Amino acid sequence: MKILGVAVLLAIVAVAIGCVAVWCPAGWIERANASSTMVIAFFAFVTAVFVFVQASSEQQEQRAWVLVKRTGDPERWYAPDKPGYFPGMVFEFNVFGETPARVIASQFVLRPVPAKEGVKPPEPDLPAIPDYGPRFIDPEIPAQGRLLPPDAGFQVRIRLDPPTMTEEQWEKLRDGKTIMCAYGFIEYKDAFGWRRKTRVCYIYEFKWGGVITAPDGTVLNPPGFRVGGPPAYNEAT
Repeated sequence: MKILGVAVLLAIVAVAIGCVAVWCPAGWIERANASSTMVIAFFAFVTAVFVFVQASSEQQEQRAWVLVKRTGDPERWYAPDKPGYFPGMVFEFNVFGETPARVIASQFVLRPVPAKEGVKPPEPDLPAIPDYGPRFIDPEIPAQGRLLPPDAGFQVRIRLDPPTMTEEQWEKLRDGKTIMCAYGFIEYKDAFGWRRKTRVCYIYEFKWGGVITAPDGTVLNPPGFRVGGPPAYNEAT
């Protein structure tokens, strides 16, 4: 990529020099030479741009994408009969694409957020610009990053913050006054050295109504997490 950038820069400089030579010639021979130089520089510029676009297109096709494959739900959110029980959830990510990815950072939050008033389906009242709290180093990611091959999967386990709920907090969550949100980001480098980031935000939905099942008994409307939150919380670069 750097070589292509230098080639484009040199081609631009050559075109500029050619233009100066044409408009400020010492004679007709010099003018002809300057014109030839400008034509050659122009074609060099076009070639460099073509190569750059072609390489960028190939990289985009082959690059890795680190995206959510599935989520895991807790047994329950409120368990006063289990003092040692701490609810949480799991994000399972997967490396999609033809090349590896090196995960270099991650940060996630799991907490109940007040619901927006008068909005259906319910949405959390999160700030438009994501705020994940103070930045910290994930101890599960090595200093040099975690290299993952194509189609590799890995999990991010998140504990509720704070780790337990009071009865009042549970009632607000149960009654839809708050929404359980799991949100955060994964930072990684693709095989071409570009830094990438995947932001995700999932909200938990209860199913208090009737259960809908398929003929084989599969539940079609199970409770669990779905994508939600403001647009800035769900982006992949």
